[in-house]
Amino acid sequence: MSTEPLTRQPADGSPARPSHWRLHLMRIARVAVALAMSLTSGLVFAKPAQAAPVTYCVPQYYLFTSYGFARPCTRKLDSGSTRRGLHNRATGEIYYSGSFFQGGHILIKDNALATDGFSGFFSGTHAQQTAYGLASYGIHAGATQGRFGWYNFALGKVVPDGDWLTLVKINDDSDPTS
Repeated sequence: MSTEPLTRQPADGSPARPSHWRLHLMRIARVAVALAMSLTSGLVFAKPAQAAPVTYCVPQYYLFTSYGFARPCTRKLDSGSTRRGLHNRATGEIYYSGSFFQGGHILIKDNALATDGFSGFFSGTHAQQTAYGLASYGIHAGATQGRFGWYNFALGKVVPDGDWLTLVKINDDSDPTS
């Protein structure tokens, strides 16, 4: 350990200056303070990170529309609200419609009865709380044809939302995400 004093008194009577060791300690302290401030400044002032919205599309099934192959999708936000749309396979875009609703689970049902009496499988997106109760938008289909519609949980039935279209099963796992 050095016995050098922390300050030196110059012979000419001018004010005392820090010793060599004290200068090093002061530099180390400044660097430590600057480092601590830079590390904690992001923690103190940063906003909490938002999770990216999740996009879910009905797997494998498309309906051939006048715009090309399309399938229902939902975009689910961190808050739990969802918005429905259609994924166009040719453009890769999802065209959203309607407002955001509180969302729930995804529905896939092998034998779903429609309000017009047709029974077939239903593959739906995140359930949404709508004006008519909890419902999932999806594809209601038989072997070769399908239609868009809402599965209404209160009714326990599919409410068709359009005409019958050609059903195509594509195993490409090209679900868009954003």
